[in-house]
Amino acid sequence: MVNSVPSSPAQRLSTVEEVVGSPFPSRHLPGGHLSGSPDHHLVVLAMSRDFWEDGSVEAVEAAEEEIRGAGDELTTALDNRWGAHGILDPRPWYEAAALRNEAVAEPFASLQDAFRELRVWQLSGSERWFGLTSVQHDRELEIMLVGVVGRGPVPAPPRSGPVPARQLSPDGWSALPGGLLGG
Repeated sequence: MVNSVPSSPAQRLSTVEEVVGSPFPSRHLPGGHLSGSPDHHLVVLAMSRDFWEDGSVEAVEAAEEEIRGAGDELTTALDNRWGAHGILDPRPWYEAAALRNEAVAEPFASLQDAFRELRVWQLSGSERWFGLTSVQHDRELEIMLVGVVGRGPVPAPPRSGPVPARQLSPDGWSALPGGLLGG
């Protein structure tokens, strides 16, 4: 299994193939280069250095560009293999969880709201999907290219449903749509 962060495009592609074909663990596996649960795997496919010593704009931008390049190269290889990817916006999962005062569902909870979009592929002939994103959990920490393998179809964004009446609009005067004063 994955013991280290891949250092070349060929190793990244090989790691993706290995993880996509691996059984899901029977229980939650924390951290490291590979983590997961009975419904997903997370794998680090590239990683910059941290920014504790030098967090300058130039250093961060150079690292972002390196990770973006690794992600774009892997995306091209995966598009050639699996077909064109789609884009999944994680915000609906975080917004729905916040409105309901619930925890965010996996695998999005493991990414800790540290990414903006997920490039996704539904794996034909499989009950799995694969996602690719860059993640930085804090500005001093590494920027990582992360792969996600999920069980089932690519998840559809949750519906937030009616907003409880006690939640007011930003102006503080009227309830949000679906609430006591909303339409």
